[in-house]
Amino acid sequence: LGEHLWYYNNAPDWCVFIYIVMWFVYILKSKIKDWYYVGSTSRLRERIIEHNNKKVFSTKANIPLRLVYYKRFELEGEARAYEKN
Repeated sequence: LGEHLWYYNNAPDWCVFIYIVMWFVYILKSKIKDWYYVGSTSRLRERIIEHNNKKVFSTKANIPLRLVYYKRFELEGEARAYEKN
């Protein structure tokens, strides 16, 4: 966001900004067990940190976790459907 702040502060009044949110389906693997977790989020980096900081009930017994796969989607519905399959 830091590099985009300059553009926002110096943009003309008529300028329209579009914020694009990407969605991700990801797979985490426990480093201590043969255990995997599949999830989806629009905040991949932050979500992995939450998992490893025991803030997610379904994964806290299996930390530390590492990201082994992710796939990017433009729409939340697409990501959720892919996650379920």
